[in-house]
Amino acid sequence: MTADGTTTTQTVNASYNDTGQVTTLNYPNGELVTSQYNNNDYLQQMLVQAYR
Repeated sequence: MTADGTTTTQTVNASYNDTGQVTTLNYPNGELVTSQYNNNDYLQQMLVQAYR
């Protein structure tokens, strides 16, 4: 929802690993979020690369 109360729709591209966990999210504005998991399949790290 935007500041003026209207809603918008965006398509986000997602990539998954072999166990079905989200590994990347790529937003229309160029922002990229990557996730890394440890050997026990727990989320270990998320990295957000802001768009310019």
